[in-house]
Amino acid sequence: MPTLRQTAILAACLLGASVGYANNAPVFGGGAVASASVDENNATSYDFSATDADADTLVYSIGGDDASRFVINAVTGELSFSQAFDFDNPTDTGQDNVYDVTVTVTDGTETVTQAFGLTVTDLNETPVFTSGSGATGAFAVEENVTAIGSVTAHDDENATLVFTIAGGADQAKFSLNTLSGALSFVTGKDFDNPT
Repeated sequence: MPTLRQTAILAACLLGASVGYANNAPVFGGGAVASASVDENNATSYDFSATDADADTLVYSIGGDDASRFVINAVTGELSFSQAFDFDNPTDTGQDNVYDVTVTVTDGTETVTQAFGLTVTDLNETPVFTSGSGATGAFAVEENVTAIGSVTAHDDENATLVFTIAGGADQAKFSLNTLSGALSFVTGKDFDNPT
């Protein structure tokens, strides 16, 4: 005896009806997030892989205001940066360190999109010496004077810098103003009688 389903298919065939195929749209997986943040100068990637109930081949692409700043693997859905992002020099469309893209996946018939905003965060960068030859600068001074010169540095975050003498066999012979960077001898030095 035929089942109800077999009877329905037979009836459809006899009546000239066709049984249609309903394509299912792809579905983004759990890694597809709407927003994320990353420290500047950091390379990372995001997983926008999707599944398809019909097992169709999926193809990924990106669009949106800042799409040129990213690369997407058209086969796997992995989204990565095309360049390192520098917080101090934003290159996103809004110049606000929020990079906006739209990830698209298609199975050839159905298309699904996911908006994504990546916020680049600032890192406290190490100050850089700007006096003399940088961190290895040297000063030439006349004998029997105490003033040597000033150590200067630059900080991208414009933080207040504090100078210290960090070591060396002769560090006790020097004095350093921690705020101005003025360096001097504790007592003047005699060229003919070095100590």
